[in-house]
Amino acid sequence: MAEPSIDFEQIVQEVLRALQTLGGAEGAPPLSGSPRCSVAPANRETHAPATPTAPIPVASGQLVMTGRVVTLSALDGRWAGIHQLLVPPGAVVTPAVRDELRRRNVALGFAASPASGTPTKSVLLTLVAHAGVGDPAELVAALAGASVVVRQENLDCLIASCERLAGLVAGGKGLGLLLTRHTPSAMCLANRHRGVRAVLATDVIPTATASKAIGANVLVADPATLGGGRLKRIVLDYCRAGVRPCPRVFEKELG
Repeated sequence: MAEPSIDFEQIVQEVLRALQTLGGAEGAPPLSGSPRCSVAPANRETHAPATPTAPIPVASGQLVMTGRVVTLSALDGRWAGIHQLLVPPGAVVTPAVRDELRRRNVALGFAASPASGTPTKSVLLTLVAHAGVGDPAELVAALAGASVVVRQENLDCLIASCERLAGLVAGGKGLGLLLTRHTPSAMCLANRHRGVRAVLATDVIPTATASKAIGANVLVADPATLGGGRLKRIVLDYCRAGVRPCPRVFEKELG
């Protein structure tokens, strides 16, 4: 006997409607089933204060959802020109939305809102998770208090992962982070690309020293070797340093 299928999208919509009803009955503001979103204009950077109503900094071609639940109905009519969907860390993305993202080849990422007292200039970090490293959601959540916008992609091919990062960090457009179990191969592949200056994540101080020496824009790390806590500290320190220019002495060879 076949098991009955479950329509998660319908269940989420019914829960949202029930919450709206309860909120209205008690005088509380209703919970919107269609979170606000925005498409960033090309070549424009914005910054998100630590308030739930403010826009989140985005790059061209990104759709940002600020609600805690992301459903298909919330995305109706908003797919045109989008290559990445950004949601808050910990947001619930329904299975139907995840299926549609895969069908449209749209990456799912997490927009981290900076805490008060952090620098006003955002850093765009492209995180590519190579096959076999697991879900980096915990790492992304740890960046939520920093002035970092995380653009996450999951790729099965190591060569394609390095090529993707090379295209996104070239010209100082942001930082790259490659999570992989194959760090020696990744280092060789990444550093073959013009404009990529990749370093291996080992520990906070050695990684910071190496990054400063060559103006690193790609960090290669093996989560299984480093462990969650050490990986977070290294990545946070790497992002806080911002986008470093290539040292003048190496511009001809590495720039």
